[in-house]
Amino acid sequence: MRTIGAAFCRQAYIDETASLKFYSDLKWKNREYLMMLIKLAQKQRIQYCAMVVRRKVFEQIGGFVPKNIGCEDWEMWVRIAAHFPVAYEPQALAEYRVHHGTSMTLKDMRSGQDMRYMREAIGIFNEYLPKEKREETDLYRRRYYGTYSFKNAKSSYWKNLMIKKVHLLN
Repeated sequence: MRTIGAAFCRQAYIDETASLKFYSDLKWKNREYLMMLIKLAQKQRIQYCAMVVRRKVFEQIGGFVPKNIGCEDWEMWVRIAAHFPVAYEPQALAEYRVHHGTSMTLKDMRSGQDMRYMREAIGIFNEYLPKEKREETDLYRRRYYGTYSFKNAKSSYWKNLMIKKVHLLN
């Protein structure tokens, strides 16, 4: 059996006041190597604070990609899973603080830059997948992130509309 190269846990998402908002998906199980690689490649499921990586893994595969693709951590997780088994701990041992209104991610979402970054990242790490799994995984990502982007755009539209109404009332 191959040595585990990295491990991640379920994470709690908290707000600026450290109040729990929600937990990440619990549906993970320690799966066989190929299934873990596919699951990690389908969508960004792991925040950086929930992942630990063996030093020898970094030494062997290198660090983050040297481009700003907005998904450097996601690319790294898929690259690690392409070369090493990855373990999962279902207990939430990490917290990820969500900053509403000020984050770089939010600014990128408003402009659509996040989807451009994602497309570039996917182009990089799609090469880590077995050829027979690339199309199926890409279809899953397109559906998931198409819906995700639409929901974000819709939410942003309604928030902006409400702000305009408040200004008109004042």
